[in-house]
Amino acid sequence: MSVKFYVLCSSNLKATKRHEQTIPKEDIHFVFNSTDEAYVNSAIDYATSANIAYSVTTSDGTPATGKNSVLDIFTSSDNDYMVLVDGDDFITPHGVWTYKQLAQSNTCPDVVAIEYQYGIYADWGYLNPHHYNPRVGSSDQFDHDQIHGFPCRCFILKQDFWQKAINGNLIPTPEGNDFAVQLSQAHTKWAQYAYRYINNWESHCRVVFYSKAAAAHRFDNAHKIGEDTLQYFILKHEHVQGNLSMKVLTDRYPTYVYDTRVEGICADAQNRVGNRGWEEWLRKLGNKYEQYDNEGKMHDYTLPKVEVQWNGRDDLDSYDIVWPENYRPDVMNLVNFPGPQHIWWDAQSGIPGEGDLFRVGPEGGWQ
Repeated sequence: MSVKFYVLCSSNLKATKRHEQTIPKEDIHFVFNSTDEAYVNSAIDYATSANIAYSVTTSDGTPATGKNSVLDIFTSSDNDYMVLVDGDDFITPHGVWTYKQLAQSNTCPDVVAIEYQYGIYADWGYLNPHHYNPRVGSSDQFDHDQIHGFPCRCFILKQDFWQKAINGNLIPTPEGNDFAVQLSQAHTKWAQYAYRYINNWESHCRVVFYSKAAAAHRFDNAHKIGEDTLQYFILKHEHVQGNLSMKVLTDRYPTYVYDTRVEGICADAQNRVGNRGWEEWLRKLGNKYEQYDNEGKMHDYTLPKVEVQWNGRDDLDSYDIVWPENYRPDVMNLVNFPGPQHIWWDAQSGIPGEGDLFRVGPEGGWQ
């Protein structure tokens, strides 16, 4: 069964070109969806000269519209499966191998979402009297390789955060500060739904892998932020209803990396009008979660996992992906291989403290 990596790009040619470093050219299909005409023209020139397939689709400035255009292109293609890659993020070589293997599996699902996702956040850089600036010392402020970043498992939140958030005690609400009250209310509603209906420890599980049947479900372009989590809930609902098969992949050895060194829609929306953009999108998203819940589309069901066999034990027929003997995943030195035998967390009793979950491995790499 064939799989194509559809890379949705809207800006930053350096980030666009990065994908060629980890995904074979023949497996890439760029989708240029941007309101920046100069970027699109430059991207077309690059893809043409590099002999990489591409499409240009009409943008309204929302991520959802761009993603829906990718779904359309995939649906009309001869490919059986697709991996959706945000142009600001990147797939590791191990990720390319993993999703190709999964597509060949007899137990390949319609949808895969990843948990325990690895990310690189733009660091505040060096302390100086003026700013915490991740671009300190860079000669090109749009070059991700020159921007300070730190690694983490990006959507994990500790249990003390979740308990404060779902009880409405996380955001201080000084007397007379109406905005703080509104923000706290919006955040509390968001947290209550996210905690209950995702997995009790992460705020988001990214959907990366789709069959044609899964691609029939569209992103909601009324939401500039959270459209991907809304689609996660819809696809999970379809799984519970028996219309699709959906699994989660614990991304122990990173396949897909979330990279905020390349700024996008989320930062713009959150910082608009001071912090008021944060309250606006949180309130809108929480209201949509409530609507889905009232419609019976939210489920605290635990999705089945993509089963990966990597250490040579028996019963191989029960696994979705089996690593060949002596396979060593190319995860771009983001984490150690082999790492500690277990990932130590317990979603019910609480996530371990710092230094446990994000501990340094024997060779110094992040786990």
